[in-house]
Amino acid sequence: MIYQEYFSTRKTSFILPEIVAQMEKAQDQVVRAEYGGKLAITGPAGSGKTTLALHRAAYLLQSPETVDKLDANQIIVFVQDDSTRDYFSHLLPELGINDVEITTMASWARKILPLTGWTILDHERDSDAGYIWSKIKGLKNDIDISWRKNWFNILVDVYAANFSKEQKSRLLIQKRNKILDRVDLAVLLKAIFRTEDGFNIEREYYVVNKKTQEAKRRKTRIKTTYKLVIIDEFQNYLPEHLELFTQAVDPAGGEMVYIGDFNQRVRLGTVNELEDLGELSEERCVKLSKVYRNTKETLVYLKKLGYSVEIPDMIKSGPEVEEMAMSMDEQIRHVEDKISGLGDVSIGILSHNDELLRVFEQRLKHKEKVRVMSLMDAQGVEFDTVFLVGVDDDLLLVEGVSVELRVEMAKIKRDLLYIALTRTMNGLYVLGSKTLISVALAANKDNKTFLVK
Repeated sequence: MIYQEYFSTRKTSFILPEIVAQMEKAQDQVVRAEYGGKLAITGPAGSGKTTLALHRAAYLLQSPETVDKLDANQIIVFVQDDSTRDYFSHLLPELGINDVEITTMASWARKILPLTGWTILDHERDSDAGYIWSKIKGLKNDIDISWRKNWFNILVDVYAANFSKEQKSRLLIQKRNKILDRVDLAVLLKAIFRTEDGFNIEREYYVVNKKTQEAKRRKTRIKTTYKLVIIDEFQNYLPEHLELFTQAVDPAGGEMVYIGDFNQRVRLGTVNELEDLGELSEERCVKLSKVYRNTKETLVYLKKLGYSVEIPDMIKSGPEVEEMAMSMDEQIRHVEDKISGLGDVSIGILSHNDELLRVFEQRLKHKEKVRVMSLMDAQGVEFDTVFLVGVDDDLLLVEGVSVELRVEMAKIKRDLLYIALTRTMNGLYVLGSKTLISVALAANKDNKTFLVK
């Protein structure tokens, strides 16, 4: 009742009556759902799925039925990157949630695996696709991957059957440079779990000398499980990653909450349907369909490009989407001119072109409200106004790989574009050497995956 009252008092902050109705419907199904098992919340960008999941955690910590079943320090939230972790760390206390561990898979793995001195890659380049694809195939092989002291050889053994001679050499270069990626982490975490029958996480504690009263810091490894595991953007994890997270749930009773959207897959080999999450009943799967972040004009533009989006009644209106073809220098000048007249609003400049991003970073470094980022980095953020710049054929084109991999990469590029276009809450400008509609048509002709209307 206390939680319901708290939630009700916040309704006045919602702009649209329709989102209140949607939140209430989802609240009945999600927030009040019986504790335990698996729960999935899916929906397009800006549909409120993350908000619902976090309200679920707050409710479980405050409801009389569950307050004695879990503490905040028994909850872990997996996010994609550090910026999302910072966002959650500010949002959760507003819902009465403190002391919850918010982490990335890489940070969590560092507590389990002996990775001192090793770098874990955040992103993959298109040129890495064939290498990563072969690793993912190796991961599917049912071979013994028990932990051993010379642990890098686990990777060598797992990938051997699917690697070319060149790829085997590349793996040795990885070892020399002390670099790991997300597939490597899946292999190593699977191996150590199998050997230790669980995840032993390093913890710090202090020992006080009774005579001197001096406190000394010590470290130990403790087998750790969680009562509630929340996975944000679950569609960007390998099935093996999600299985590892499941194994971290307390076997005596716990819950997994998945948050995501299959139209926002930005990594190779990740889950692509709800069945990949394991057994999940219909009443434990909530699908949100309406978008409240974007304007009607933005959603209409998305439909024009062939994306399947629903335009809610009473959706807010904004400026028409501005799309122009121009040179790179003209794009830079145009963005600078537009920004000067936008006032004190948040602005995102997004592109797949690293060279163009570096120019904008240098030219606009004095603008506090402007963030310049790649399409991959844009997932999970939002701005009042978005400039998608550097549009050209390379934005969606995939070449030089197998048919199987080409289809997968084309879908990822399509989803990355969707993410970029849905970061805006108001204005959207699409600039490049070609119009986006012409680039999408060309991609559809080559890859048969970008369905332009």
